Amino acid sequence: STGEYELPLMGMVVRPLAVLLLACAVAKAATPRVRRELRSLSRLERDDLFFSLWEMKRRAFPKGRELYGSEFQPYDYFVIKHAVAVTDSRGDQGHFGPCFMSFHRAFLLEFEGALLGILRKIGSSLDALPYWDASLDADTGEYFAHPELGVFSAEFFGGYTGNASAGFAVTEGPMRWWPVG
Repeated sequence: STGEYELPLMGMVVRPLAVLLLACAVAKAATPRVRRELRSLSRLERDDLFFSLWEMKRRAFPKGRELYGSEFQPYDYFVIKHAVAVTDSRGDQGHFGPCFMSFHRAFLLEFEGALLGILRKIGSSLDALPYWDASLDADTGEYFAHPELGVFSAEFFGGYTGNASAGFAVTEGPMRWWPVG
Protein backbone atom coordinates (compact mmCIF):
# COMPACT_ATOMS: atom_id res chain seq x y z
CA SER A 1 0.00 0.00 0.00
CA THR A 2 1.23 3.49 -0.85
CA GLY A 3 -0.50 5.04 2.15
CA GLU A 4 -2.57 7.19 -0.20
CA TYR A 5 -6.33 7.32 -0.29
CA GLU A 6 -7.94 8.35 -3.55
CA LEU A 7 -11.14 10.35 -3.30
CA PRO A 8 -12.48 10.13 -6.87
CA LEU A 9 -15.65 12.13 -6.20
CA MET A 10 -13.58 15.05 -5.01
CA GLY A 11 -10.73 14.65 -7.51
CA MET A 12 -7.98 14.43 -4.93
CA VAL A 13 -5.60 12.12 -3.15
CA VAL A 14 -5.09 12.35 0.62
CA ARG A 15 -1.76 11.26 2.04
CA PRO A 16 -1.76 10.39 5.76
CA LEU A 17 1.22 12.58 6.67
CA ALA A 18 -0.30 15.47 4.77
CA VAL A 19 -3.19 15.62 7.21
CA LEU A 20 -0.75 16.76 9.87
CA LEU A 21 0.35 19.66 7.68
CA LEU A 22 -3.04 21.30 7.26
CA ALA A 23 -1.84 24.60 8.64
CA CYS A 24 0.32 25.10 5.56
CA ALA A 25 -2.82 25.34 3.42
CA VAL A 26 -4.79 27.57 5.77
CA ALA A 27 -4.79 31.29 5.06
CA LYS A 28 -3.93 33.50 8.02
CA ALA A 29 -6.82 35.63 9.21
CA ALA A 30 -6.35 39.37 8.68
CA THR A 31 -7.75 40.01 12.15
CA PRO A 32 -8.18 37.61 15.05
CA ARG A 33 -11.46 35.72 14.88
CA VAL A 34 -13.67 35.85 17.93
CA ARG A 35 -15.46 32.57 18.48
CA ARG A 36 -18.78 32.57 20.28
CA GLU A 37 -20.77 29.82 21.92
CA LEU A 38 -23.37 28.42 19.53
CA ARG A 39 -26.31 29.50 21.67
CA SER A 40 -25.13 33.11 21.71
CA LEU A 41 -25.65 33.47 17.95
CA SER A 42 -28.64 35.43 16.71
CA ARG A 43 -31.37 33.51 14.88
CA LEU A 44 -30.08 34.91 11.56
CA GLU A 45 -26.49 33.88 12.34
CA ARG A 46 -27.67 30.37 13.26
CA ASP A 47 -29.66 30.16 10.04
CA ASP A 48 -26.57 31.27 8.09
CA LEU A 49 -24.44 28.69 9.89
CA PHE A 50 -26.81 25.80 9.19
CA PHE A 51 -27.31 26.93 5.58
CA SER A 52 -23.53 26.95 5.13
CA LEU A 53 -23.11 23.50 6.66
CA TRP A 54 -25.79 22.14 4.35
CA GLU A 55 -24.11 23.88 1.41
CA MET A 56 -20.81 22.17 2.30
CA LYS A 57 -22.65 18.84 2.50
CA ARG A 58 -24.54 19.14 -0.80
CA ARG A 59 -22.18 21.14 -3.00
CA ALA A 60 -19.67 19.26 -5.15
CA PHE A 61 -16.03 20.32 -5.02
CA PRO A 62 -15.63 22.03 -8.42
CA LYS A 63 -18.86 24.03 -8.21
CA GLY A 64 -18.15 24.89 -4.57
CA ARG A 65 -14.75 26.32 -5.50
CA GLU A 66 -16.35 28.29 -8.32
CA LEU A 67 -19.04 29.73 -6.05
CA TYR A 68 -17.18 30.17 -2.76
CA GLY A 69 -13.47 30.40 -3.51
CA SER A 70 -10.30 28.39 -3.11
CA GLU A 71 -10.84 27.42 0.54
CA PHE A 72 -14.09 25.60 -0.19
CA GLN A 73 -14.10 21.91 0.65
CA PRO A 74 -17.15 19.65 0.79
CA TYR A 75 -18.19 18.48 4.25
CA ASP A 76 -17.38 14.85 3.45
CA TYR A 77 -13.80 15.88 2.62
CA PHE A 78 -13.36 16.63 6.32
CA VAL A 79 -14.99 13.36 7.35
CA ILE A 80 -12.59 11.48 5.08
CA LYS A 81 -9.56 13.53 6.15
CA HIS A 82 -10.28 12.75 9.79
CA ALA A 83 -10.86 9.06 9.02
CA VAL A 84 -7.58 8.85 7.09
CA ALA A 85 -5.68 10.25 10.07
CA VAL A 86 -7.38 7.82 12.45
CA THR A 87 -6.96 4.71 10.30
CA ASP A 88 -3.37 5.26 9.19
CA SER A 89 -1.57 1.91 9.08
CA ARG A 90 1.18 3.32 11.34
CA GLY A 91 -1.37 4.19 14.00
CA ASP A 92 -3.79 6.98 14.73
CA GLN A 93 -2.13 10.18 13.51
CA GLY A 94 -4.66 12.59 15.02
CA HIS A 95 -5.26 11.23 18.51
CA PHE A 96 -3.46 9.56 21.42
CA GLY A 97 -0.27 11.51 21.11
CA PRO A 98 1.40 14.90 21.08
CA CYS A 99 -0.20 15.78 17.73
CA PHE A 100 -3.77 15.79 19.07
CA MET A 101 -4.04 19.53 19.68
CA SER A 102 -2.13 20.73 16.62
CA PHE A 103 -3.92 18.27 14.31
CA HIS A 104 -7.37 19.34 15.47
CA ARG A 105 -6.50 23.04 15.53
CA ALA A 106 -5.29 22.90 11.93
CA PHE A 107 -8.26 20.71 10.98
CA LEU A 108 -10.72 23.23 12.45
CA LEU A 109 -8.95 26.15 10.75
CA GLU A 110 -9.32 24.44 7.39
CA PHE A 111 -12.98 23.65 8.15
CA GLU A 112 -13.56 27.23 9.25
CA GLY A 113 -12.00 28.55 6.04
CA ALA A 114 -14.39 26.47 3.94
CA LEU A 115 -17.34 27.61 6.04
CA LEU A 116 -16.35 31.29 5.98
CA GLY A 117 -16.15 31.30 2.19
CA ILE A 118 -19.85 30.49 2.09
CA LEU A 119 -20.77 32.83 4.94
CA ARG A 120 -19.01 35.75 3.24
CA LYS A 121 -20.68 35.02 -0.09
CA ILE A 122 -24.16 35.09 1.47
CA GLY A 123 -23.36 38.30 3.37
CA SER A 124 -23.49 36.80 6.84
CA SER A 125 -22.32 38.74 9.87
CA LEU A 126 -20.97 35.48 11.32
CA ASP A 127 -17.20 35.72 11.00
CA ALA A 128 -15.87 32.75 12.95
CA LEU A 129 -16.72 29.13 13.58
CA PRO A 130 -18.80 28.99 16.77
CA TYR A 131 -17.98 26.55 19.55
CA TRP A 132 -20.13 24.38 21.79
CA ASP A 133 -19.72 24.71 25.56
CA ALA A 134 -20.60 21.10 26.44
CA SER A 135 -20.51 21.89 30.16
CA LEU A 136 -23.81 23.75 29.75
CA ASP A 137 -25.51 20.52 28.64
CA ALA A 138 -23.75 18.23 31.15
CA ASP A 139 -25.58 16.79 34.15
CA THR A 140 -24.29 19.70 36.24
CA GLY A 141 -24.90 22.32 33.54
CA GLU A 142 -27.56 24.99 33.45
CA TYR A 143 -29.40 23.41 30.49
CA PHE A 144 -29.50 19.84 31.80
CA ALA A 145 -32.94 20.35 33.33
CA HIS A 146 -34.05 22.16 30.14
CA PRO A 147 -33.04 19.93 27.21
CA GLU A 148 -35.08 22.09 24.83
CA LEU A 149 -32.33 24.72 25.28
CA GLY A 150 -29.47 22.30 24.62
CA VAL A 151 -27.59 21.90 21.36
CA PHE A 152 -29.31 18.55 20.77
CA SER A 153 -32.74 20.15 20.45
CA ALA A 154 -34.94 21.26 17.57
CA GLU A 155 -33.39 24.74 17.81
CA PHE A 156 -29.91 23.48 16.97
CA PHE A 157 -28.77 20.02 15.84
CA GLY A 158 -31.93 18.05 16.59
CA GLY A 159 -32.41 15.33 19.20
CA TYR A 160 -29.36 13.20 19.98
CA THR A 161 -31.35 9.97 20.25
CA GLY A 162 -32.97 10.34 16.85
CA ASN A 163 -36.42 9.16 15.89
CA ALA A 164 -36.88 5.42 16.52
CA SER A 165 -39.66 5.11 13.94
CA ALA A 166 -37.33 6.64 11.30
CA GLY A 167 -34.34 4.38 11.93
CA PHE A 168 -33.05 6.77 14.61
CA ALA A 169 -32.52 9.54 12.06
CA VAL A 170 -32.63 13.12 13.28
CA THR A 171 -36.02 14.34 12.08
CA GLU A 172 -36.22 17.74 13.75
CA GLY A 173 -34.24 20.95 13.68
CA PRO A 174 -32.03 22.48 11.00
CA MET A 175 -29.91 19.32 10.69
CA ARG A 176 -32.87 16.98 10.14
CA TRP A 177 -32.30 14.23 7.59
CA TRP A 178 -28.57 15.02 7.34
CA PRO A 179 -27.25 12.31 5.01
CA VAL A 180 -24.49 10.12 6.41
CA GLY A 181 -21.95 8.95 3.88
